[in-house]
Amino acid sequence: MTYLPEVRLDRSDPFEAALIEMVKVFRSKNGDYAGDNGIFYNFEATAALMGLRREQVADAFEVTKMTRIKSLGGGDVNNESVLDSYLDKANYAVIAYAMKLEESWRGSPPLS
Repeated sequence: MTYLPEVRLDRSDPFEAALIEMVKVFRSKNGDYAGDNGIFYNFEATAALMGLRREQVADAFEVTKMTRIKSLGGGDVNNESVLDSYLDKANYAVIAYAMKLEESWRGSPPLS
């Protein structure tokens, strides 16, 4: 197994601050979508209904956010800012990556 050292993020760095926001949003929304069914439940259930792989569902959600950003033309709307759309788009990409990472572990996740 691979040991993953603890990483401390710098909130004053824009990239690392974005990562912090991504984790906060993922944790808050994941409970709404997955509940106790596992962190990827929403993607797995959708994939089963649509005949897709779960990461393809995440990819489709990311493309939906890309289309939304394009349609907003750089401006915000009442329910979601462009910044929020970029955050969601980034999270969908990381979710797809996490799914593939989980598959690569094959039952032996790294030690934390």
